[in-house]
Amino acid sequence: MQAPSLAFALQQPKIMCNGVCAGEATPLSNVATPSRAFQYSPMHGPGLTPIVSPAHRGFGQCSAVSVVAPGGGTGINGAVYAELGQDPQFTVDFVGSSRAVYDCYPEYWPNGGPAPNLHSFAEDVLRHRWVEKTDLFVFGSRGGQVVLPVLWQHVGDRMPPTVHQRRL
Repeated sequence: MQAPSLAFALQQPKIMCNGVCAGEATPLSNVATPSRAFQYSPMHGPGLTPIVSPAHRGFGQCSAVSVVAPGGGTGINGAVYAELGQDPQFTVDFVGSSRAVYDCYPEYWPNGGPAPNLHSFAEDVLRHRWVEKTDLFVFGSRGGQVVLPVLWQHVGDRMPPTVHQRRL
């Protein structure tokens, strides 16, 4: 029996499209995403937090895993995310950043504050259409406490599957 892991949970047969295996170089696979470039090139706009919009994926491309960075363990779990990103069946994108100006609880939480906060960040995630371009979301701690409920409230059953990890 294989040890439980994110890759194991998402394991699926390789996707073939016109004889090309997902993950091989195709005209659609050369689009730089945060996971492929391992750098952030944020989009700035009026009233938007600096998060990168997901790359457009074509039919037959790999599964998109989006890690919500605030609370997502991008430091402590970084090696796991990097390993998953090396699997040709997956792309791993980081949504936002930990310790950013919006990485704080909203006013309705104890010791929370006004926007920018995790609630306004969740609205920006919606505005940047991450839900439509994601096959699986990974949340941790505060991202799962604030961002995930906001997304569920707005998209309901259209929300892709999620993993919420929490350190005990």
